[in-house]
Amino acid sequence: MNIEYAKRKNEIDLIGIFDPLIKEWFFKKFRKFSESQLYGINYINERKNILISASTGSGKTLTGFLGIINYLIRS
Repeated sequence: MNIEYAKRKNEIDLIGIFDPLIKEWFFKKFRKFSESQLYGINYINERKNILISASTGSGKTLTGFLGIINYLIRS
């Protein structure tokens, strides 16, 4: 088993992976990405496994769903 630490994406690069519909919805609801999202969304979008550990209310659930919802919208 190989363990690697996730690399934090910058916000501009992360915005680029989203469909315009997802971008519009996200930024109507939130001002910016949480730390969990900056670390996790890209890995999920690339279909990689990732374990996200953060405090309650930090955006972990939305991190998991954003990559999947983006994939479904683009399909």
